[in-house]
Amino acid sequence: MRRAPRRGEATCGRLAVARSRALAGVRARRFCLFGAKLLPPTGNALLDALRSDWYYPLLLVLFIPSVLVAVFLNWLGMKFFRHN
Repeated sequence: MRRAPRRGEATCGRLAVARSRALAGVRARRFCLFGAKLLPPTGNALLDALRSDWYYPLLLVLFIPSVLVAVFLNWLGMKFFRHN
């Protein structure tokens, strides 16, 4: 008979999955920024597009800090509204 997982066990598993997904995303972004630029022409349409493009890989990198700033400003506005 299986026992129900304890509260910390389920959280550790979800944390490990979230961490591995985040790490995979970081590695994919690093490849788009640096690795694809170093490849020779391959004949693969996707890899050649990543190799020749400079706008979208940088857009992905700058998207994260801009979202963090927007979330912080939203939180700050909510705090000002509630405590006035």
